[in-house]
Amino acid sequence: MKKLLLINTMKKALFFISILISFNCYSQGNIGCWAGFTYTQNGSTTIFTDNSFVAPANSWANDYSLSWFWDFGDGNTSNLQNPTHNYSNGTYIPCLTLIMFDSTVMSTCTSSTCDTIISGNTTSLIDYMQNNINKKIIYTVDIFGRETKKSNQLLFYIYSDGTVEKKIIIE
Repeated sequence: MKKLLLINTMKKALFFISILISFNCYSQGNIGCWAGFTYTQNGSTTIFTDNSFVAPANSWANDYSLSWFWDFGDGNTSNLQNPTHNYSNGTYIPCLTLIMFDSTVMSTCTSSTCDTIISGNTTSLIDYMQNNINKKIIYTVDIFGRETKKSNQLLFYIYSDGTVEKKIIIE
C-alpha cells in the first residue's frame, strides 16, 4: 500500500507542475483583432450588429478592453457596440473601427471594415417594367447567370432587343 500511495503522490505532483508550466507559457505581444459587422434594414432604420473577433495575448485572462467607433458614412458616428442608425434615401459606406487594448502585454490592436448600404425607396419590377414599355423582358437571371423567376430579386434584365441591363433591387 505504501508503494501505491507514493505513486499517487508522484502523479499529483507531476500534474501540479504541469499546470504551473502551462499557465506560465504564453507568447507575449501576439494579439490580434478583426473588425466585422452585419446589418439589417427596416425602412430608413439600419440595425448594425458587431461580429468582430479578438485574440488577446492570454486566452484565459480577460485583461483587455474593446472600443468601437462607427462612421455611418453620412457625417454621424457612434461608440456603441451595436448601434441603430436612420438614413435618408441614398447610398452610404458605413465603417467600423475596432480597438483592442491588452493590458497584459501593454499592446493595442486596431482593425477597420466598411460596407455599402442603399437606403430608401427602391424601384419594384412592376414600376421598372412600366418605365420600359418598349422592351419585353425575356429572361431574368441571378448573379451566377442562372435563370430565375421574375418575382425574385433581380440582378440582370435580358431584353428581346438583345440588350442586357444590370439592376439591383433591395427590399
